[in-house]
Amino acid sequence: MKHKDSFDLIRLSAALAVLISHQFAVLGQPQPYILGSSLGALGVSVFFVVSGFFVFQSWERDPNFLRFLKRRALRILPAFIVLVLLSIFLLGPLATTKTLREYFEAPQTWRYFKNLLFIPQYVLPGVFTSNPVPNAVNGSIWSLQPEAMMYLFVALSGLLAFTTRIYALIAAALVIVGSVLILPEDSFRRSIVNLAAFFLAGMLYWRLRSVLLRWQTLIAASLFASAAALFGYGHLALWLVIPPAVLLLGQIKPFRSMPGDWSYGTYLYAFPVQQIVIGAGVVSFFSSFALVVVFTTGLAILSWRLIEQPALRLKPRATLPANRPTDLLASGTSSAEDGLEKAL
Repeated sequence: MKHKDSFDLIRLSAALAVLISHQFAVLGQPQPYILGSSLGALGVSVFFVVSGFFVFQSWERDPNFLRFLKRRALRILPAFIVLVLLSIFLLGPLATTKTLREYFEAPQTWRYFKNLLFIPQYVLPGVFTSNPVPNAVNGSIWSLQPEAMMYLFVALSGLLAFTTRIYALIAAALVIVGSVLILPEDSFRRSIVNLAAFFLAGMLYWRLRSVLLRWQTLIAASLFASAAALFGYGHLALWLVIPPAVLLLGQIKPFRSMPGDWSYGTYLYAFPVQQIVIGAGVVSFFSSFALVVVFTTGLAILSWRLIEQPALRLKPRATLPANRPTDLLASGTSSAEDGLEKAL
């Protein structure tokens, strides 16, 4: 079924923002920054807003712990498992400077499987050792850990009825946003907490959709964000303005629906493709960027058609109650269940 909203395009744009930002990084150049956040960080923040909005709705439609986790696992694990296997058994042996025996006997090779437990591992022995960003096979996969953590948060807090209390949800969001502002600027913990704040913002916008999902909200948020930026609170400004902008733009009906959701594959494969291209000696920004876009897009399409889309057909379906009121998504913002499960 074709989707009558723009969320696929928004997710793909977010993935491309990460790709562009990393293109500067893998060439050893400074990444573009906006209000203290890199372009890549902004792209990931957009993912988390959309994810919080749809994943929370998915829980509310069918608040069953095991079925919820199965849906989430079917969305993120199949493509990720294939990526990890390709990295270990194809990319590594082809790109390593070590002999195959040394490569497969190295503990780092097998530690790379920890990625499947959402424990980020970036190094395969002898791979990309001479690149401007050395030894990093895939610098994007770190965000899957906080994503999985937020899935568990939704399920556990749903079981405890925490998320049914709107004031508790608002309080949690404010505490997390406050934590972002006081943690050290370059702290990895700050990055994780920052993504949690955007995920919670998506949850809040779903819970308060009848009040917040209006263009007036974006105007008000932009005014408060401008004041926050003026006083040096760039992260707060972004937290205020990104969620309403993303979720309101997502409601706009596109002229033509996208043929698939290529955003996850783009996000997963862009960084290793960039490292391969740079390692091959293509160091001109525009030449390397063009090659990266072509190959990453091809891999993303294959990932969607051969792995992600078939996996999504296996997800358990929720039975909607007959008296379910017409809500935002049922009235045209998404094509029901399929749209929910495509959030990263």
